[in-house]
Amino acid sequence: MKRIINEYYINEKILIIFFSLFVTGIILFVLVWSVSYYFFPEVFLKGKAISESVMGIDASNSLLVEWGKFAGYSFVAVGLVF
Repeated sequence: MKRIINEYYINEKILIIFFSLFVTGIILFVLVWSVSYYFFPEVFLKGKAISESVMGIDASNSLLVEWGKFAGYSFVAVGLVF
């Protein structure tokens, strides 16, 4: 394992390091994505999501109002994270 790390992740050539990290990232992404879909609650796949109850399923009459509603909820979500 140490030989693999030294050969691919601690190398003098930046392209080898880049592609090693890139491939590792893709593998981890697909793995986590697959596991999350396996454990994903079916209620979200049937359209009963929380976002549907918060945002609603009806579109507004104006594009500006719809964009403002979406942006407002997004800013609130980002504010909760930070």
